[in-house]
Amino acid sequence: MSKVVVGIDISKKTFDASFKNQHGNWKHSKFDNTSKGFIQFNEWICQHNIGDIHVVMEATGRYSEKLSYYCYNLGLSISVVNPARIKYYGQSKLSRTKTDKADARLIADFAMHNEVGLWVPKSSEHVKLQELTRRIDNLKGDKTCLMNRIEGSSDKGIIKIYESLISSIQKKIDSLEKKILDIVKKDEILSRDYNNLCSYPGIGQWTALTILSEIPDIEMFDHAKQLTAYAGLNPSVRQSGTSVSGHRAISKMGGRVNYANLYICQLW
Repeated sequence: MSKVVVGIDISKKTFDASFKNQHGNWKHSKFDNTSKGFIQFNEWICQHNIGDIHVVMEATGRYSEKLSYYCYNLGLSISVVNPARIKYYGQSKLSRTKTDKADARLIADFAMHNEVGLWVPKSSEHVKLQELTRRIDNLKGDKTCLMNRIEGSSDKGIIKIYESLISSIQKKIDSLEKKILDIVKKDEILSRDYNNLCSYPGIGQWTALTILSEIPDIEMFDHAKQLTAYAGLNPSVRQSGTSVSGHRAISKMGGRVNYANLYICQLW
């Protein structure tokens, strides 16, 4: 029996699931994006006696992670695809309806007509590394905002408060960076990849840690071009005949990998 593709459109609070049964009819249901909703989803697919299931959803960061792990632990095949692929597939089909139900069907239809890779969960060390690097990224943003406020203030009392906050944030950043380096040093694979990345010109400690935290596994890429595309740094060319010759720019169609940091590395 061929796999039945279940398309899932997920949001912060809920997710919609759709699949086409053996008679060619669409089945659909909506669930809460909670542990209870996950159980109800499992009961729903069991009630329909679908058989061999392939769950497909868009990569929506934290909104999709818990459901991905739940489905994986159930032993289901699961794919998490770039939302841009679904978007352009819908445009190619001239889809005019934009609802959660329609999006779930579109995702399922996309997977039925296109090859999609299977999702593999990250190691516990990788999850910790990603959470800590993202937290540091947020703290650095807060620090920058406070530094900008100092430049626009002439009140010494206010400036002193901002400087105190900046000092406190920097201490938290230093503490988290130490935790990250401890995680990397204790893991043989992470340590190897970290040292290899730092050996390249233009890649410093923070950029190396960002790459390691946001890329599932460097060995999943066969060559550098695949990694470049994953990060959204591959060139996007607009040219047609003699009338259209657009400016070459990076596609920015990758995942959450910090291509701003990686773009600077390309200039070296």
